[in-house]
Parts: sequence; structure tokens; C-alpha cells
Amino acid sequence: MVEVVRVTLVGTNTESRLVAALESVIETTQDFTDSAYTTHEHRQHILMICEQLRHQLSVVLRIGTSLVRTLLFCFISRTLTPLLSNGSI
Repeated sequence: MVEVVRVTLVGTNTESRLVAALESVIETTQDFTDSAYTTHEHRQHILMICEQLRHQLSVVLRIGTSLVRTLLFCFISRTLTPLLSNGSI
């Protein structure tokens, strides 16, 4: 869980860079496997793994977005609730 928090609490710039890096790796992998030396079965398996990686990165980034929203909500709730209850706001 700690590792997920470390990865998911990144800014949008880092998210974009992670997605771009993965897409670059996938594109390079596709180019590499598109040769006479790679069997059709191996190429299909490699491409399937690439799609799984793409999906898993998407899931991790969505978890991060959800986590950030939850943390922000908790922070705002804890900050504003005492102020609202004593009439400060």
C-alpha cells in the first residue's frame, strides 16, 4: 500500500511523463517485435503484456486521483467543521 501511495501521489506532470514513457516503450517494443526473428505467438504475447501494462498504469493513476480527492476532502472537512460549528465562518 505504501508503494501505491508513493506512485499515486504524483502531480499531473509526472503522470503525463509516466504515460509518455510507457507509450514510448510500447512503441519501441512493437517495432522490435515486428521482425522475422519473432514468432507470431511471441509477438502476440508481448503485445498482450504491453496492453496489460497500459491498463495497470491507468488503474494506478486512477487510484492516485481518487486518493488525492479523498485526502483533500478529509483535510477540508477537518479544517472547516470546527470553524462551522463554532460560528467562525
